Amino acid sequence: MPTPGGGVPVRQWEDALTDLDECAPEERSDRAHALLSRLEDALEAL
Repeated sequence: MPTPGGGVPVRQWEDALTDLDECAPEERSDRAHALLSRLEDALEAL
């Protein structure tokens, strides 16, 4: 659920980072790339 102003709740980012930390090493690169893409999109929306 977006916050006012179109931001993404902090909890969503925390969960994504936790998932990244806990995933298998061979999945980390793809997940990190997807997370960075989402972050770039969120920053562009500001």
